[in-house]
Amino acid sequence: SMTVYLPGRNYSAGKALQKIQEQICEWKVREYSEKLYPYFREKGVDFPEISFRYLKSMWGCCRAKEHKLSFSYYLSAVPETCIECVVAHEFTHFLVNGHGKDFYAVLDALIPDRPARDKLLREYSVYTQSL
Repeated sequence: SMTVYLPGRNYSAGKALQKIQEQICEWKVREYSEKLYPYFREKGVDFPEISFRYLKSMWGCCRAKEHKLSFSYYLSAVPETCIECVVAHEFTHFLVNGHGKDFYAVLDALIPDRPARDKLLREYSVYTQSL
């Protein structure tokens, strides 16, 4: 099998591709986190700790009390507009618990076409039931 050399590691081609996809996912999530953060900073939210895992039942997870966000590496398979929407969704939980009217008022102010992006994201939801 082919070997791909990444700094400090030798990976099979399949494993190397997985690592590259993970890295791109992390870059994109962090890019949108930095883009959206000023809105939350104005509301007194400190920048959270961000981590990544292969979440099978959700795209992202907010642990507001611990000030942590987790994102699924499966986001590497979805369009960037959907990644931005998931990042905005998780950040919004620092301001509003649950998924009520107040939550969507904040989220939709940030992402006015959120319903269309959610619809597109559902097409990729092989592993996920909801945001």
